[in-house]
Amino acid sequence: MAILFGQLVDDLNDATCAAEAQTADPFAYASEINEKVLLMAIIAIAAFCLIYIYILAWGVISQRLAQRLR
Repeated sequence: MAILFGQLVDDLNDATCAAEAQTADPFAYASEINEKVLLMAIIAIAAFCLIYIYILAWGVISQRLAQRLR
């Protein structure tokens, strides 16, 4: 995720520098930036789901263990 964020910042920097230098169309970078933002959102959703499953599993396991100890 950190590498992808670094690439996103690099693309934003390239787009900003291109807009200031008037060398390239700044809207040409939009598809690259949108792709990376979409990947970041997908990774965030996947991380949320996996963390939820992790917490749920620990809750179930701890309840079963507590029942065995009683």
